Amino acid sequence: MKNSIYNKLFALICILFLTNSMFAQFAGGTYTIGTTGGEDYSSLLLACEALNTAGSLAGDVVFEITSDLTEQSSVPLGVNTNGYTLTFRPSSDADRMITFTQSAQNNGPSGSFVIGTTTLDNFAGLTQTDNVIIDGYATGGNTRRLHFTTSSDDSHINNSPITIIGNSNYITIKNCIVTHSPQLTSGFPVNFAIGLYTYYSVGTGTLTPDDITIDNCNLTALSSYSAAFGTYWAGEEESPISNLPANCVVKNNTITAGYAGVYLVYCGAIDIHNNVFSIDQTLNNASNGIYVYNASKNSSGTTNIYNNNFSQLSSTATSDLYPSYYIRLISHNGISINIYNNIMSGFSKPISQSSNTIKIYGIVTDAADINRSVSILYNTILMNDLGSTGGTFDYVGISFNGNTEERILNNIISIQESDFSAFAMEQRNPNLSEETPICNYNLVYLGTSTAKWGLSNGEFSSMEDWQNETSLDDNSISADPLFASETNLKPSIGSPALSAGTPVSGYTTDFEGESRSETNPSIGAFENGQLPVAVDWCNLHLPSTASINVSGSVAIYAQVYEPGVTPGAGQGAGIECWIGWNDADTDPSTWTNWISADYNADDGDNDEYMAEIGDGLSEGTYYYASRFRRTESTVGTYQYGGYNSGGGNFWDGATYVSGILNIDETIPPYFQNFDGDVSLQLPPSWLVEDTNGDTKKWSRLNFNARSNPSAMTYLYSSTNSGDDWFFSPALNLTANTTYEVTFWYRTYAYNEPQKLEVKWGTSQNSLGMTSSPIFNNDDIRNTYYVKANAEFTPGSSGSYYIGWHCYGEANHRYLFIDDVSIAVKPISTDNKIILAGDTNPITFDETGTTLQFTLANTSDLDLTLDKINSDPGGIPPGTLTNISKQYWRVTVESGTVDGTYSITLDISDVSGISNPAALHLLKRDDASKIWTDYGVATSINGTLLTWTGFTSFSEFALGGDAENPLPVELTSFEGYNTDEGVLLNWQTATEVNNYGFEILRSAQNDSHSEEQSDEESWEKIGFVQGHGNS
Repeated sequence: MKNSIYNKLFALICILFLTNSMFAQFAGGTYTIGTTGGEDYSSLLLACEALNTAGSLAGDVVFEITSDLTEQSSVPLGVNTNGYTLTFRPSSDADRMITFTQSAQNNGPSGSFVIGTTTLDNFAGLTQTDNVIIDGYATGGNTRRLHFTTSSDDSHINNSPITIIGNSNYITIKNCIVTHSPQLTSGFPVNFAIGLYTYYSVGTGTLTPDDITIDNCNLTALSSYSAAFGTYWAGEEESPISNLPANCVVKNNTITAGYAGVYLVYCGAIDIHNNVFSIDQTLNNASNGIYVYNASKNSSGTTNIYNNNFSQLSSTATSDLYPSYYIRLISHNGISINIYNNIMSGFSKPISQSSNTIKIYGIVTDAADINRSVSILYNTILMNDLGSTGGTFDYVGISFNGNTEERILNNIISIQESDFSAFAMEQRNPNLSEETPICNYNLVYLGTSTAKWGLSNGEFSSMEDWQNETSLDDNSISADPLFASETNLKPSIGSPALSAGTPVSGYTTDFEGESRSETNPSIGAFENGQLPVAVDWCNLHLPSTASINVSGSVAIYAQVYEPGVTPGAGQGAGIECWIGWNDADTDPSTWTNWISADYNADDGDNDEYMAEIGDGLSEGTYYYASRFRRTESTVGTYQYGGYNSGGGNFWDGATYVSGILNIDETIPPYFQNFDGDVSLQLPPSWLVEDTNGDTKKWSRLNFNARSNPSAMTYLYSSTNSGDDWFFSPALNLTANTTYEVTFWYRTYAYNEPQKLEVKWGTSQNSLGMTSSPIFNNDDIRNTYYVKANAEFTPGSSGSYYIGWHCYGEANHRYLFIDDVSIAVKPISTDNKIILAGDTNPITFDETGTTLQFTLANTSDLDLTLDKINSDPGGIPPGTLTNISKQYWRVTVESGTVDGTYSITLDISDVSGISNPAALHLLKRDDASKIWTDYGVATSINGTLLTWTGFTSFSEFALGGDAENPLPVELTSFEGYNTDEGVLLNWQTATEVNNYGFEILRSAQNDSHSEEQSDEESWEKIGFVQGHGNS
């Protein structure tokens, strides 16, 4: 009976024990965290407290985040997972922001979400917590939705968003956005967006997190001493630490940081690959892409840093204490580090206020550890130009110590720095006893005069000098790697880097995952050259033909289509355009004259570009086409656009052809400012005559110009009086029309007066200047520019020239002529002074034009307004088809325009207008420039049309389309009966786009039915060619 009671009691105790053990575990399943209502837990803290209280898992557990969370206290997580997985993820494919706001630093482990402890008050709660997955993708999603961030208003700098401490292993953080933006901007030790901490105490020994993976996250940490990812230590002291984190992986992440992208202190083997690094240090501190410090204490294994894109290294450091490095290795005795297939560009210069030298390095192996292995292989480094603002800098591509265990092979270093010395290589300790590094098969491009090969007991400007001094790089190359572009460091087809390296055992793929040659691998991060990339479609849009005067210009338009690039509003990225011309209608790919075109507008899914051509070309016929290129490549990628009335396509010379440009003898108006040609040659068709043969003559110089940079300048003789001419191009002038010549002139010194006369004639030489002077001044003393006005009237139509003749005394220095204008004399001219601050309307009575400043000018303006009853020339912009045969010119005689004004034009005497509301105002700087369309009037009052919003004065005209043809202006029409028939005689004042006149006759008589149609009443009997535009 007694035994029975004991047995029953034992059974009851066992049942109670098993029941309590089962209740202590956290049941497997899916739980929710959020504040929308009905969730299992309202905060991350409460969920983790439940896990910590349970102590272990009874199955796989998933926590789904249903809303944004604000965690006012930091969150510890310490639970025995019993081999099960513990997952945190969004509940749906929508953003979930977890914000940590605790302002006080923890007394125990640092961090906001700390994995590996049940308490943050001390280190007594460290608990091995394995198999944790934090996944920012919702089930079935592919967008990072889960955000972890610290508060910039509240969080302590050492409360990193996510921390893993102690012996917690097999933890994966993937597809998340983690941002460390604490309230403080400075603090040490280094703090992280995601950090791993090794812990040591006498009681516990060394507790190390292993097998940690950070994958496809966006990591940001921009405060001082902040790193996006890093390892550090915690506990009683660091020196007894016996092992380090191992088998960790940081891959596929976008990393933005101030102090360091990855910071490794006491870290064992780790793989860092396929990340994009952007380092932007906004404080007076150092900046590092990857910083490895004391990394191999009591450890072994291999760290691999590969296939990373280091795209930005910028700093605002003002002290030489704060260098900038993309990869920096310090003291890693006992561990192998391999750095390969990385690309580096985007270096920036710190704001240097230091009297010492600030370091800017790509890769540096620092300190003099002997028993270490470092391989720097297949990397591509573009040392871009940093600019010329102050400071002293060491700018180095690869800096190595000089140990036998170092290998520097198959790297590209291209130097573009042009303001101070930049070095491809630096051997820091060239005199180490019995130590010889392997440095060979590298390609270095010294792209500027300040680029140098290396530093080693001195500076070496060439590969040969470096080889002779160091006995390194025997098989290296000094050549341009021919990168596809400054943003695409893949070599172009034909690069000397291709197939020029040496095979290195174990390195079988490149930056893109392509297999490397087993016998002749390429130098740099890329094994294969950039295949040509070309646009899918382009054309020459309009015009198909154009005619301009010498020194005129015409806008040429071309369009391009590239899927995924040009559709949508605004300019598509990564496309360049040029307009080219040639004097023969040949394949545009053989042409040499190309000017860059600017993005102009969208046209459906196409992008339209525009450039002006013609200025600087002499009389003749030219051909033009477009050229497009994707900026991903610079070799073999051009596509050429041709014209076709159906829309155009790639130029083929048959269906899709070049445009035709005719440059004719000049018909006024004409303007020449002697600028634009950096070679200082005379403008096209201008001519200089050294009449007295003393070699001192008129020249175009960048000296004392009115409109910068150039003016015509008489170069005086110290012994001979002046007798020197320069002549305009041939001018096609109309009989009995009065032309006005204006120009600006000055001398060099008041006490050395000059003499000038202006004549005109039928030959471009002094003998052909048969007219009386239309301008003469034999006492020019003004040392500032003065405007000259002259006029003349040819008696017959034809070609004429204007000549400027200097006949000053010997040793009187210089005479300057600038800004020459030749035009039909205005039918009315008026001059007004508009006082500073005046916003009243000012009417120039003789011209019927009113100006009114809506934003007052701050200085007085002396303005002359001309109304000119003549064809202004030029090509209608855009879809406009006609330009009025009347235009207006506003000249600033003195003062500076800094206000905004409106202009009102009286169009009562402009013919060919049927709808004033559809008239466009055209504006250009002068007769050599193209017209710009300023649209329809902002207000209309009868024949008074007003446009607003102008900030400069120039020439104005009216533009029209079919609704306002501004057509032929007929001044007379007469018909005479003769024995041979009817003689018709008519005269036009102006013609616009007039192809010609059809002559029709009517067979009507008095008995003809009134209902007979026009087509039945009239028949065409002849055609007379028109003058087009006259």
